[in-house]
This record gives sequence, structure tokens and C-alpha cells, in this order.
Amino acid sequence: MLKKNKIQIIIASLITFLPTLLGSIFWEKLPEAFPVHWGFDGDADSFGGKVFFVFLMPLIMYALFWICLVLTSKDTSNKNQHGKVFGMIIWIMPVMSLFVAGISYFGAIGKGLEMFSFLPALLGILFASMGNYMPKCKQNRTIGFKIKWTLENEENWNATHRFAGKVMFFGGLLMILCCFLPGYWGIGVAMAIVLVNVFAMFVYSYAYYKKQKKLGTYCVNTTVKPLNKPAKIVVAILVAAILVGVAVLMFTGDVEVVLGDETLVIDSTYESETTVNLNDIQTIQYVESFDGGTRNIGFASAKLALGDYTNGSYRYISYRYVGTDSCVVLFTKHGIIVFNQPTEEATKALYDELMEKTSK
Repeated sequence: MLKKNKIQIIIASLITFLPTLLGSIFWEKLPEAFPVHWGFDGDADSFGGKVFFVFLMPLIMYALFWICLVLTSKDTSNKNQHGKVFGMIIWIMPVMSLFVAGISYFGAIGKGLEMFSFLPALLGILFASMGNYMPKCKQNRTIGFKIKWTLENEENWNATHRFAGKVMFFGGLLMILCCFLPGYWGIGVAMAIVLVNVFAMFVYSYAYYKKQKKLGTYCVNTTVKPLNKPAKIVVAILVAAILVGVAVLMFTGDVEVVLGDETLVIDSTYESETTVNLNDIQTIQYVESFDGGTRNIGFASAKLALGDYTNGSYRYISYRYVGTDSCVVLFTKHGIIVFNQPTEEATKALYDELMEKTSK
């Protein structure tokens, strides 16, 4: 199946990395910070690093692209799958790569898109397009609406996917209309439509199963075979890679603080650096037992708490080690920054050094 669609795969791969090419060409013109979160007013209120969005994000999309292709092609029940269905799998990640890059790049250069109008429309188009392919999807283990009754009975599979095609197509059209709703309402209603669609497909499939049982026509006549050895190996490798990746993210990373004569630079492994002019610092506090509050957006692990946070007192940017209760709190002209070091002693020493620098 991969060889048969080689040209499509090559073109899709190039499109997936198109954001990297554009980002490299216009690297000097791009700002260091890219928007990663938007508030209720539709304006960006949190930002990430340029390197991540130009290079790492397309790479992540490309990895997901190949995971989808390999899992689908290694499923022996997809041997006679409709070509258009496999084509849909090929193009999902390239389209998502362009979509994510488009939002980030436009926001970075100050020409923000109407996020809450744009997202429901795109989601609706994708949903309606997938609905168009559902009736063509043959019984398999990796694509489609896979539950007990559809996997066991081919008639149930076909009936459920014909129904799913109609529901997803019209659900997608309704999602497109959600772009006219204000603020988060459009996204909220669009996601509600997705949940209703999934629930409707489940209910339809179960009702069809009960009807078959009542008529005595239900039997296990599936063509879906158990996973073969290569597929099991691929799944095992993917699971192991995910577990290793999660373990690395959970227990690695550092916060680096560099105090100069005029500036304070705070950087972290998983968060873009922040530079503070010492003249912009209004107040410095040393808090022995800091209340971290809740994370709005950012990175949190067993070791680090990074990103945009809110506690009972204020909203702030966090560069904290989770295992250290004490923190330095900076109140600046441009916002509040909270950071610490791996130990309380090192945190207190950094606070004392910072106080000495700013008191001159």
C-alpha cells in the first residue's frame, strides 16, 4: 500500500515540512516568540519559542504522519481498502501541519487570524470530508468506527459507516456555521457536535446489533484477523517509545538563571527564555512556601512547572522546580515572573545576589 501511493506520500512529506522551509527563509524577520494560547477575547496571551514552531512542530507532525501510515499499511485487513480512504490518511497530517503553522506564523507577525471563527470552520471541513469517505471504508482494525459489533459483523460495519458518513457530513456543515458564534462559543458548540455525532453512531450501531439479534441474523463473520507478528512489533515499539518519551519529559529539564550587570536572563529546557532589564524590576520577594496555583498553559512535569500560571494573588510566568517550595517573585513593568533553583539554599542565594545588584 505504501509503494502504491509513493508519489502521494512524497508530495505529502514535502508539504508537511513546508512551514520549516518558509520559517528558514524568513528566519530573521520572524520574532522570537510565537503565540501558543488565545484568551477569551481571541488575542494571544501566551507564547512559545521560534525554534520549536519552525523546526520541531513540523517534525512532530511528520512523525505522526508516518505512525498513521505504518499502522494503517501493516493492518492486513486494509489490504483491499478503498484507495480514497488511504489517501485521506495520507493527507490529514500535512493539512494539520499547514494549519498549525498558518495560525502560529500569522500570529507571530502580528496579523492574527480570527481564531474562534477560523477553528470551527476548519474542523467542520475536515469532519465533513471524513464523512464523505466513511461509507467507502471497508472493515478493518485501524480506520473507522471500531467497536465490538462493527468488528464482529461486516453487515453492522457497513450500515454503521453509511450512517456515520451522513452524520459526519451534516455535522461538519453545522460546525462551519459555528464560526459565526462569538468567542469560545464557536469552539464549544463545534466540540459538542463532535460528541453528539460519536454518541449517535454508537447508539445506531448498538440498535442495529439488537435488531440483528432479534431477527437472528447476527453472526460473527468478520474478515478482520488478529494482529500479525510485524504489526505487534510495531505497536510494541511505539508504546515503548511513548513510555520512554514521557519518562524523559517527566524527569528531565533545567532552569538556568544568569544575572548580569543590567539584565536577568531566565531560560529553561522546555520554555523560551525571558530577559528582564534590572531597571524594569519594581519589587522582589522571597517566598519560602510559594502557592503555585493552576497552570493556564505551558509545561508541567514531575520536575518542572513552566509557563503561564494563576494563583490566588496574581497571574505570572513560572520557571520553577517542583521539588523546591521557596521562590523568587519578580514584579516588573511587564508582568510577574516566579522562579527558583533546585534547592532552597540556591534559591535564597540567588535572591540575595539579585537584591544586591538592584540596590546599587
